[in-house]
Amino acid sequence: MRPRPPISRILGFASAVWTAGCLGSAPTGPTGVLTLDRLVGELARQGVTVSSRGTEPRESFPFFSVRAKRLTINGDDVHAFEYAAETVATSAASTVPAAGTPIGTSQVTWISPPRFYRKDRFILLYVGTNMDVVRALEGVFGKPFAGGT
Repeated sequence: MRPRPPISRILGFASAVWTAGCLGSAPTGPTGVLTLDRLVGELARQGVTVSSRGTEPRESFPFFSVRAKRLTINGDDVHAFEYAAETVATSAASTVPAAGTPIGTSQVTWISPPRFYRKDRFILLYVGTNMDVVRALEGVFGKPFAGGT
């Protein structure tokens, strides 16, 4: 019969394995993926005042399959459409023509120039002319993919 190693050696070995696993570089979740919280933070770093104001009714923007989340940036409303996957956001963005209307089967008359931005899983819609808001959005998203004239 073999002698058993002392329990302290077994526990020490188990502890070393556990610690090495915790110190590894494997991520515990997705990294670099834009979330609403990260978006608000990135916009704030652009020097604007931004806050999240809840979710709009589905009927407000029937041309997109997700409900809009309303952000206020320097007092102006910006609508964020967050999709489950980037491919779905890309597909939704493809329904918006360069002029910003019509979108799919919805003819929209905008009260001010629309600007549509897309990044990762998001489409953002800004209908307004505040250049501080435009610069902040372009600082995070780049130039609009539609509207903006």
